[in-house]
Amino acid sequence: MFKGITGICNDKRHAIPGAGGNPESIGGLGGGRPALSSVGSGRSLDSVRRRAKRDPMHGAPANVYVDGLNLYHCALADTPYWWLDLRSLARRLLEPGFSLHRIRYFTARIAGRRDPGNRLRQQMYLRALQTIPELELHEGHFLSYPAWMPLANPRPGESARVKVIRTEEKGSDANLAAWLTRDAAKRDGQAAFVITGDSDFTGVIQMVRREFNFPVHVVDPRKASSRRLRSAASSYRLLDRRLLARCQFPSALTDGSGVITRPQAWNG
Repeated sequence: MFKGITGICNDKRHAIPGAGGNPESIGGLGGGRPALSSVGSGRSLDSVRRRAKRDPMHGAPANVYVDGLNLYHCALADTPYWWLDLRSLARRLLEPGFSLHRIRYFTARIAGRRDPGNRLRQQMYLRALQTIPELELHEGHFLSYPAWMPLANPRPGESARVKVIRTEEKGSDANLAAWLTRDAAKRDGQAAFVITGDSDFTGVIQMVRREFNFPVHVVDPRKASSRRLRSAASSYRLLDRRLLARCQFPSALTDGSGVITRPQAWNG
């Protein structure tokens, strides 16, 4: 769906080797401020969690922030599981004691100049996502421009550079950082779960935890863990890829415009 776009999962920004564990409470950064102790009007977080074990729909409200392109490139691109139901996935990713309050999905619409079918398939998927009541879509954009790039193995006598059309996604990372900060400041939810493997979010995660005492849990869609994200987050774990097959939309859904059907090309 997004092939041919720069910023793929295995670029240098994401290629961080595994690291040892660093279990933490959901509270302050590295033993600084105390853990969040209240939810709503006077209820302790422990009491909310005990209630959640009896009734998972009444846990502490948590928001899930999805770095769409990172999730795609790191976990979905080489699978048949592109028809991913993010509400089903989000509920399975929440830790005990939390209930799903909101999903924020960050992406950009592709132009589909080389293959218009890619754009149409993405539009169909975004329609499917918008049938989820808890989901809000936040869009960046793609920027394409000619650029000179070095060849990996230039032949003797040939130029060491080649001119290419470079495509970059703009805005999604800034949008995610901004909404995460806004929600923490306004206490929209009691915790954040961020699906990303991009260590560029390390700074904002640290700031949100330190300045707002707001727990930020990271679920990394990559296969190798990130030292920087692990050290910044309240908790950190790799995405269990078995969930991708279990969290698929039905083949057909409906919205106000009619029937939404899983693209035939995604049935492989």
